Amino acid sequence: MNIKFQNIHLILWLLLFINASNIFAQADSISVDSANVKPQLRFDPSQSDTLLFYFREYEKEIGKGEIASNLLVIKNYKSITIDFTISIGSPAKWKSLYNSSREYSLEPEDSIFIPVRLVPNRLLNANIRYAVNALLKSTDGSLAYNTTFFGTTKKAIKWEVTPLDGNRIYFKNNETEKDFAVNVLNTGNFDQKILMDVNSSQGDAILSDTNNSILKGKPAELFLKPNEDTTLNYKVKLTRQIRNFRTVSIVNHKPFSALEERRYSVFVNSHEANGDPIGRTSRGTKIDFIKLANERKYNPYSGPTLPLIVQANAQNLLSNSVFMSVNMRGIKRFEDNSSLRYFSQMNYSSLFYNGQQVNNLPWYVGYFTKKYEIQAGQVNGGGIGAQSTGKGLRADYYITPLMKFGGFYLRNPRLFGPLSSETFGINYEWEYLESRKLFFNASRNINIGTRINSNVLSARTNIRVLKKHNLSLIGAFSNRDNRASGTSVIQNGFLAGVNYSSQFLDNDLRTNLTANYNSRYFSGASNERILINHRTSYIISEAWQVFMVNNYLENHRYPNDVNSSQAPSLSYNYFNRLVFTKSTQSGGTIQPGLFYDVVYFFNNNLHTRGLVFRYNNYDFAKNTLFSLGTRTGYGRSYTYPELGEFFIFELTTLSRYRTFTLNTRYLYGPNSSSSLITAVETGTTPQTLRLALQNQYLFKNTKYLLQTSANYTFNNRFNNHTFNIIPDLYYFTPSGWRFNVNINYGVSSNNFRAATESLNFLRPAPTEETGPTIYHTFNIGAGVRKEFGIPIPFVEQSTLDVSFVAFYDENGNKKKDRDETVIENVIIKLDDYEIITNERGVATFLNVPFGKHAALIVPLDDIVSGWFPDLPDSIDITKKGDFLIPFTRGIKIFGNVSIDREELAADADQPFDLSNIKITATNGKEYKTLTGFDGSFELYVPNGTYTLTLDENLVNDRFQIAQNNFKVELSNDLESIYVSFMIIEKRRKVNVKKFRSKY
Repeated sequence: MNIKFQNIHLILWLLLFINASNIFAQADSISVDSANVKPQLRFDPSQSDTLLFYFREYEKEIGKGEIASNLLVIKNYKSITIDFTISIGSPAKWKSLYNSSREYSLEPEDSIFIPVRLVPNRLLNANIRYAVNALLKSTDGSLAYNTTFFGTTKKAIKWEVTPLDGNRIYFKNNETEKDFAVNVLNTGNFDQKILMDVNSSQGDAILSDTNNSILKGKPAELFLKPNEDTTLNYKVKLTRQIRNFRTVSIVNHKPFSALEERRYSVFVNSHEANGDPIGRTSRGTKIDFIKLANERKYNPYSGPTLPLIVQANAQNLLSNSVFMSVNMRGIKRFEDNSSLRYFSQMNYSSLFYNGQQVNNLPWYVGYFTKKYEIQAGQVNGGGIGAQSTGKGLRADYYITPLMKFGGFYLRNPRLFGPLSSETFGINYEWEYLESRKLFFNASRNINIGTRINSNVLSARTNIRVLKKHNLSLIGAFSNRDNRASGTSVIQNGFLAGVNYSSQFLDNDLRTNLTANYNSRYFSGASNERILINHRTSYIISEAWQVFMVNNYLENHRYPNDVNSSQAPSLSYNYFNRLVFTKSTQSGGTIQPGLFYDVVYFFNNNLHTRGLVFRYNNYDFAKNTLFSLGTRTGYGRSYTYPELGEFFIFELTTLSRYRTFTLNTRYLYGPNSSSSLITAVETGTTPQTLRLALQNQYLFKNTKYLLQTSANYTFNNRFNNHTFNIIPDLYYFTPSGWRFNVNINYGVSSNNFRAATESLNFLRPAPTEETGPTIYHTFNIGAGVRKEFGIPIPFVEQSTLDVSFVAFYDENGNKKKDRDETVIENVIIKLDDYEIITNERGVATFLNVPFGKHAALIVPLDDIVSGWFPDLPDSIDITKKGDFLIPFTRGIKIFGNVSIDREELAADADQPFDLSNIKITATNGKEYKTLTGFDGSFELYVPNGTYTLTLDENLVNDRFQIAQNNFKVELSNDLESIYVSFMIIEKRRKVNVKKFRSKY
């Protein structure tokens, strides 16, 4: 429909152009003095002369509440006088201010300009062109001319979202709630409907409105006229004190302390209410709520160290087969943005040292800089086809920031000692455009076990076609020497793959297709493999979407020995889903759909098809979640056609309430190849049930945490019931140690003998009834975790602990006397790190490097008027101790602004308003105040040299300042200083004339 309309529109414009060309060919003497003029002319065919008739502006923008106005230009090139009237045609209900009954007379070679004004009744809230026509008719009816101009409304969709308290809001000590407000201003030119929501990604903060109603994810609807604004008020409440409302991180948990630093981000998002979800205008901002600590580490460790995280776990402590693993890892970042990364894990399963603890030790060390990278240990060569992981070395060098070249060498099973295989090669990577890369690899693999040596060349790249079409290409060629049969056989193979993704229909339709194929003799394996994956999604409406997923995998496995008569094994699977997704008002989703799956494995052919359904709902404020998924339908096995059509059913659920989580899964019928074999061998319908419950409980003393897991499993094949419960108790220390001990108790009941009796035809019938066998297990485990700083030897200590003390220095001696009041809630910023003073006025940085550091003091509480922190902008830390922050009373600058009036002024005897004149004291920082009605002012500033300035912008051409920019020096021996500004009203020049009498 749009294409047809565009074609008609194009034809009309072409005809208009041809017509206008002919007109200008006959009237080439007409001059048009405006670049925006596009005349529309009509000729009387019987006349050789003509009339010029057009609107001055062919297209004119009309703003909200404005009058649509234009100028009609008429010039008579005829040889006769023209008498005419003009009619104006405009959109319905527009009011014309033009008198259409008026008659005009225009002499030859004369011109007339007629203003046309219209009052729009209603401008639509969109980008629209309105046609306004003018018709000229001669009074005798012999002539008729028309012309048109377009009034356009260009909708400027703009608004501003501004946090009134700034983007960083600090909590005071012991403060857990904070009010904040967000202002929304419509800066567009039309009425705007806006949807705005406020949310937090952190689980430790709850957002509510001023009525303490928790925000539930439903956006607020705003309707704002141009230049209209509104303010929305909210409250954020920290819930870290609400134990067991949300789970805490086992890795990052620290015993709760009011001194602990926390940062919370609140995201304010807004978008057009009626806009397309893709491409619609949106505005947003982030507000950081910061709860500072009274003590924090500037550096994690007290000197040059290598960070190291050590975690050890032991299992089966009371059994004969104790197992323990020790995991160690760390990252060291240097000032030049380089980094050192390292990892190792030691496993112990024997009481005696036998060499295996070291021989099979996984380890890794990598050093990364802007120019090169060196890696050793468990590394990845990055190749395709050849074995690319193992113990070895890898090095890469950056030729440019976007181009690097490197090589690698890998050995298995370990870097030193007996060898089963080795791989070596080179890599090349080039980012030739933004997000567009070319990767090349050449490698050789020698496999002693399979007796196959392979050479592989591979490349991959991604390109973009016509902006919306993305292609990723991969290709590889291999040449191998196969000696599995005892003689050398040269075999060639290849791999080819492509990934295509794009978006259509204004990005509502999205598709992704991946296809890979490798031949039988590619690389060292003997597998021929086909992989095809497809996904297409379409946005039906704002609430509904649909997507289709198709996955196909086919694998032919051949024996390595070319002389082997063994047939290749074939396996394949084909999975298909068509699913509709609907968003619910509560923030959840409903997903009904269809499925059709085909699985062929170990000569078992299974086809299943039916319905799928999934439901999800999550309430962030209550921390509840419920998810349900079902798959139900019928299956058929072409391997066992005697089974006919059989029913299959699968149900999975996930439920969470605060710190309780329950998982369930129930399977009925032959859902897989293995369960199909069970159904055939036992003659029973397979059923499996699994329940898993987990709870985390944080004690009132938050150093202790108990995490308990329990699960139950039932399998009807062996009438098997299994139950396990694992309570795990953690202890966290303020210094970073974490200890835990766990108990694993399990009980299992099965009747394996009865279930398999019918399968053993050689076994005689049982002489007595078989019963279930019950097993009990009981194990104890323990673990410990700690982050260390391993000192680097032969390097001197280079950090100190520094405390800051804020107080009112009432006697001005810059010392903290016993009777002087300390100041709480003072933010101390040292470089990029912040802390806040406690109730004793103290805040401490640990492990601060020697040298100069930028310092900034910001009190959160209202400081007594006229008191200022006396601390330089940078401090030099060279010794351990306290830095005093004396708040000293500033020196009072006061004075007045007076005015010298003109004597001849009519109001010279009346009081003159001298209020709201800005006075500024500047010495790198600015201190400002405003004058009163009589011109008086006062302000307090710290010691220093200042320039005192009266704002000249408030003085117009009628006045002038006698003197400005006073230099004043303030020191402790002064209590105040008085400064006076003089404004002079400019004198008028008076001419006095004398008149003489005639008499």
